[in-house]
Amino acid sequence: MARVARVRTLEERVARAAWAQAQQKAQAAVEALSRAKGEVAGALDGLRALQSGAVLAGSTWIAFQRTVAPLERRVGAARETVRTQAGRAERAREVWATAERARRALEHLVENARTAARVERERVEAARMDEQASFRDQGRRREQSSAPQPPTADLPTGAALRRADDVRTPR
Repeated sequence: MARVARVRTLEERVARAAWAQAQQKAQAAVEALSRAKGEVAGALDGLRALQSGAVLAGSTWIAFQRTVAPLERRVGAARETVRTQAGRAERAREVWATAERARRALEHLVENARTAARVERERVEAARMDEQASFRDQGRRREQSSAPQPPTADLPTGAALRRADDVRTPR
């Protein structure tokens, strides 16, 4: 069981590391999305600044659209990457959680087995001690029964003793 416990612990560590790596990738995707949104916002701010000034030439408008369109596509791709990486991180978390539950369940089984073994050892020890006490008690009883006893059973007691005293012995 100890070997299986070490394997389960190792599996949990590997799963936890995979989850951490997936979380890092998801965080990097979120940061990339934030940067892409910032680039689009910057380009749109530049376009607004030009629009607030003099008359905007059509070619300038088209140039900005050509600049902003790929940035917006990058934002869309970054959003999709965030969803994908978040999904992978969640699946990795589930794998880790499963591995952790398996490890804890095995630890519980090992602890139960240890407790059962301890209880059995205590039971065997108590039975051994009871047996020793029983042998000692039997030995004492044998010693007491084999020792010469005073003949108390043959002696008259109570009224029989008084009658015996009343009997006169011949002179």
